[in-house]
Amino acid sequence: MKSLVEFDAHASGKDEGLKEGRLEAIALALRNGGEDAAKGLLNASEEEIQEAKEWEKKKHEVVK
Repeated sequence: MKSLVEFDAHASGKDEGLKEGRLEAIALALRNGGEDAAKGLLNASEEEIQEAKEWEKKKHEVVK
């Protein structure tokens, strides 16, 4: 399994397909360390954090 930093390095590009990967990395950081972890490890903005939270909710709704 890739570390958050490795995962984010691949997902931080401008490509729209990589955006979901970055949101997943931010969501993982939020689950494991909170907003401070997402901001510190991934340099996530407030907007990205909110997007990741919404993405996580949608992901869980689809799974149910």
